[in-house]
Amino acid sequence: MYKISADYSQKAREVAEEVPGVILVDLWQAIMDAAIKDTNDYTPGDGNLGEQTQGALPSYLPDGLHMSGKAYEVFYNVLSPHIKGDWSTRGTVFPEWRDINPPR
Repeated sequence: MYKISADYSQKAREVAEEVPGVILVDLWQAIMDAAIKDTNDYTPGDGNLGEQTQGALPSYLPDGLHMSGKAYEVFYNVLSPHIKGDWSTRGTVFPEWRDINPPR
């Protein structure tokens, strides 16, 4: 179930290595590390991170692709060091949906 996501992540790593100036935020590895840390029954597959289907990984990626709240927390923690500035005072970039499509 996780193999396609793992393969896609590996390809992203390879592309990031080939393109100068690209900073890789390895979300797959961060989620795997968090899932392994959260479990006592981790059993690796054949060496491919995508084969790890036991333990806490389903609580991060319930269907193998879409993230749970726990995974979004990992995402925030791994991404936030790469975002400069104080975002709490910036407001929104796009107009509120109510301004574009007001209630009738």
